[in-house]
Amino acid sequence: MSTTSDVSAQLRETLELLWTRLDDESRSGPPALMLSAELKITTRHGLVRLGRDADGMRHLLVPISPTQRLDDDRRSGGVHLTSRVLLVDDMPVRFADLLCRRRDLSGVFTGLVADVCARVAAEPEGSPFRIAQTLNSWRLLFGGQTGRWTIPRLAGLFAELVVLESLLDERSDALGAWQGPTGCAQDFRSTHHAIEVKASTAAGGRIVRIHGVDQLEAPEGGTLYLAWFRVAVSTGQAARSILDLVECCRAKADAVDLLDARLATLGITGEANAVVADTRFESTDERWYEVGDAFPRVIPASFTHGAVPAGVGGMEYLVDLDNVPARADRIVALNRLASDL
Repeated sequence: MSTTSDVSAQLRETLELLWTRLDDESRSGPPALMLSAELKITTRHGLVRLGRDADGMRHLLVPISPTQRLDDDRRSGGVHLTSRVLLVDDMPVRFADLLCRRRDLSGVFTGLVADVCARVAAEPEGSPFRIAQTLNSWRLLFGGQTGRWTIPRLAGLFAELVVLESLLDERSDALGAWQGPTGCAQDFRSTHHAIEVKASTAAGGRIVRIHGVDQLEAPEGGTLYLAWFRVAVSTGQAARSILDLVECCRAKADAVDLLDARLATLGITGEANAVVADTRFESTDERWYEVGDAFPRVIPASFTHGAVPAGVGGMEYLVDLDNVPARADRIVALNRLASDL
């Protein structure tokens, strides 16, 4: 019986063999902007392919629909995720294109591609989402930046951990739902339900910044809640640091290794810097909203044909929650997500 590690090793070997064949083809055949080879992994829109461009760089090409939303991701120095159209059997096919931009990362890129292929094979309908999610999981290996820990950024993590702690009270095995560190559109997600968490350190107002057209898009057939916190730096008895919350979550979670992996992705380790270790917050206001048709938002359905126009990317906008009167129940939101895991 083959183990998971055996299958992964065989897949990596197949990938390396195909890229070597493409290298040989580039030397013996006519010049080409892109050479590609099929993998026996099927999606709704065709077979996944490996590619080699004119500069010798490696690509993973996953077919997607002409109108399917895929935001360009160039945040890592070593790997970019974009879309491109290639001719396959003289027919134009649109692909999600995962490109390795550094030859010294070829081996690591093979591991990333093997991971993406396994996820796409298991869930072909969600391929663009799975590619972006997997890339974010591997981002630190490709020169992604964790960024400086400012007070507003710490406040955002504080709010996420407050929600995570409450979710773990519902289910000790719910850690996998915390997707914020992986770059998922929402901070918490199950198959059908999601929770996006926002925090503010401002003394007044309830304005939130929305990143992209998918952040306020509910999972298909499910619900999306927005949890908003006003937090303040404090030295009071009720104040808690990021590390205090981490320890509480660690005590409640079944998968402590997964918690550590999520925190490592963010750059939070046992040797956390002084700002992370010493800054303490209190939540002074908390509001929950169910994001539905009446909620002010921009999503793919806001556009003609249900897709963002070609060439539009990196969209951000502001929502004033003081103009959103409907409020949701925190417990209902948490129970709904926990019961779906």
